[in-house]
Amino acid sequence: MEFCGEKVRFKSPTEAVRNGIGFISGDRGREAIFPVRSIYENISAGKIANGSIAAYVTTKALKTFSQNAVDKYNIKIGALRDSANTLSGGNQQKLVIARWVAMNPKLLLLDDPTKGVDVHSRREIHKTLQQCATDGMTVIISSSEYEELLEIADRIYVFYEGYLSDTLAGDDKTEEHLVAAMMGMTASAGEQQSSGEEVAAQ
Repeated sequence: MEFCGEKVRFKSPTEAVRNGIGFISGDRGREAIFPVRSIYENISAGKIANGSIAAYVTTKALKTFSQNAVDKYNIKIGALRDSANTLSGGNQQKLVIARWVAMNPKLLLLDDPTKGVDVHSRREIHKTLQQCATDGMTVIISSSEYEELLEIADRIYVFYEGYLSDTLAGDDKTEEHLVAAMMGMTASAGEQQSSGEEVAAQ
């Protein structure tokens, strides 16, 4: 793929992370948290995997780093030493997002970032992601909830039967246009369908 103006082929997730890409899975329990590890270990895991500070920081420093993230992103916890599975679903997801945002990646990819969280946590997560985008981070969200995309996305790319159906932004970013694009009912969808092989090759 092309990333930051250069063609790249990462050999491992670690290599992608070290080049400034973060990923938050939609399956929080299986792919995003370490449920029986402590809260501070979960938050600092990204920094450790990245190798940027783990070689010389102390446990105290990691706990300070984690506490700062807990405070900044309003994660409701008992103590940093508690396991991650003691948190509510919303606070677990805020923990995961705090881990990645604290690493300040160039590109943050998220898959259904607010699935299974309460309304209050959802608002806080949206606020965090919008602030990341304002600060210059590229944030790409794949969501099964179109209301979420209409609420927080600057641009929405809609795919229909494997091809780009439409791009919605500005005044075009409405529920009506989004639903139509999801059903392939746009002019651009017809163009993409008729030139499918060419699009797939690019």
